[in-house]
Amino acid sequence: MKFSLLKQKNFTLLMISKLVSLIGTQMQDFEVSLYILRITGSTFKFSSVLIVTSIPNIILGPFAGVLIDWFDRKKIPVYLDMVAGIIVGVYAIIYKIEGKLTLGSIYVLVILLALISLFFNPSIRTVIPSILKKDELLGGNGIDSFVMNIGNLVAPALAGILLSIYGLFDISVKCL
Repeated sequence: MKFSLLKQKNFTLLMISKLVSLIGTQMQDFEVSLYILRITGSTFKFSSVLIVTSIPNIILGPFAGVLIDWFDRKKIPVYLDMVAGIIVGVYAIIYKIEGKLTLGSIYVLVILLALISLFFNPSIRTVIPSILKKDELLGGNGIDSFVMNIGNLVAPALAGILLSIYGLFDISVKCL
């Protein structure tokens, strides 16, 4: 792996943004699942949240890269992160107004965020060749894979630490 590629500002910013986004997404998936388990006490509902997040990947995963090619490769990751932030913000407002979230609304949330992640990751991979030279692509893709693995390792650990410090927020969930 050629870590010297991280001297290139645009590539470094891309990898940092990917890492931050990935950690946030993985932490949210971890915490939402645990939250459902805590509120419902149902391991089935807990696992159903994890299963529901896999459905978009199973159905659209093979086509995600092709669909991303139809759009501006450099802007799509930014737009996808903005949409994810808006969705989470809307859910925060709904909770603030309603005082609760239904299990169904949580399913919708995790599906929407899974769809965004499904398209975010290939969009990052399509940006890399526009930032790096052809002879740097192998090293760049290696760093991209390394960042993905680090994010997948760090996110649950960080979520667990934050959970042990702050606990789960006491949010009422109306389970249908």
